[in-house]
Formats: sequence, C-alpha cells, structure tokens
Amino acid sequence: MVSSASILLIDDDPKQIQFLAAILRQHDYRVFAALDGRDGLTKAVAKPPDLILVDLYMPEIDGQATIRLFKAHPTLSHIPVICLTVSNHIDDKLTAFEAGAVDYIVKPFDPEEVLARARVHLRLHQSGASRGGEEETLPEAPEAPEARVAEGSGPRWEERLVGQTQSILIREMANPPSLAELAQRVGTTQRHLSHEFRRQVGVAVYAWLREERHREACFRLLHTSQQLNQIGQHIGYQSAAAFTNAFRARFGMTPSEYRRAAGVRVIED
Repeated sequence: MVSSASILLIDDDPKQIQFLAAILRQHDYRVFAALDGRDGLTKAVAKPPDLILVDLYMPEIDGQATIRLFKAHPTLSHIPVICLTVSNHIDDKLTAFEAGAVDYIVKPFDPEEVLARARVHLRLHQSGASRGGEEETLPEAPEAPEARVAEGSGPRWEERLVGQTQSILIREMANPPSLAELAQRVGTTQRHLSHEFRRQVGVAVYAWLREERHREACFRLLHTSQQLNQIGQHIGYQSAAAFTNAFRARFGMTPSEYRRAAGVRVIED
C-alpha cells in the first residue's frame, strides 16, 4: 500500500517540517526529517525513503543542489523528489525540474494537494519498481574506437550514432575528443551530431558529459578509497583543487564533505 511508504522532509524551517509531518502521519506515512541537504543525504543513505519533499530555498546547500546530490547518488537517484517553495516564478520551476524534481508545489499549500501529489508520485515510483527496476544503460562501446555507423543502415541509425558518441565520451572521459573528432569517428557531421544528441538526450553533448563526470565522481567517492586527485584526473580535472571547486559549484559541498555526509571514511592526503 502507498500509505505505508516512507517520506523524507528536507526544510530549514522546523515549523514547516512539523506541519507537513503531522499531515502525512495522519495518513499513515512514515516520516523523517532533515534541516539541510547534507543531513538529508546522510539520513537517506542510512535508510532510503520512498519519496523526498525538499524546500527550494535553504541556506548553504539549497534545494537545487540537494536534488542534484540525490540524483547523482548511485543508490538514491531513483527516488522521486517534490519541491516545496514560496516562489511561483516559472524560472524557479524550470530550475527545479532541470535539477531532477518530479513535481513542484507552491507555499502556502492545501494539505490535500500535498497528499494528492505524494500519492501520485509514490504510485508511479512503486509501479516502476514492480516492473523489475529496469534502468537504461549506455550502449556497449564498439570494439574498434574508430568504427563508424553507416548512415542509412536502418531506422535506428540516429540512436546508434548517439549511443556510440556516449560510449566514446565515457571511455575517454579524462581527455575527451573535440566535437569535430567525435563527428568524424561516428561518421557524421558536427551539426548533425549536435542536433541528434540534443534531440534524443535533451542536452548538448558536453553538458551531458559534465553530468556524467559528476555521476562518476559520486560513485568513486562512495565506493572507492581513491584520493581526490586520482578521482579528479580520472574524470578530466588536472588537480584535486580543480575537481573540488567544480564539485562544490555543482552540489554545494566539497567531495570530502560528500563522503562524510554519506558515512564514508577515507583518509585523504
């Protein structure tokens, strides 16, 4: 039953948390809370929730950075996140959706609206899990790095072209080829590759690569004892400082803070 689901509330306002928790508990949801994104991540790692409600405007690590933290985490990225905020500006809504939120509720809100949105996204989430939790994977890299896909070889030519591009970028993340070289290696033009990649993936080629670098960094921070300079070099940064600055700009905390928030203990140089 959806009503037995657990919900994590992340808000820097204790009164707001108390109000939401009371509403949700009346309907048998199991509720736990955090006052910021760092604490929310720590609690979610220890006990993954079925749904997350997060305030968009919080000090230090705001809602957008908090959502990114969850979406980059290898075992938490599937959890739906709903934003709660006083802002009704379209730019804020788009920002929340771009970060990975599935919904957006403006304060002050009606309790029934919160309950209805929670039920909908919990059902969608549980329905996806019941189908086996299948996740899309990147196409396997071609045996020969320079192999090309013959244009017009079938109705899925464009999909294979983008898949090969992703494979090359993942394999050569530390030193990716230029767009011109990429296009040459998959057998098309720069313009066509850029157009197809954005059409199928929703973002530009190197914007996608940037997100994949962050994802890979999060995985290595959580699952290896590698030093920051090693992780940074693997994903394309020349120094630990450059990696740390990029990570902080994206997630609102340093790689070391991310490890600590997730309960990972590594002795770093």
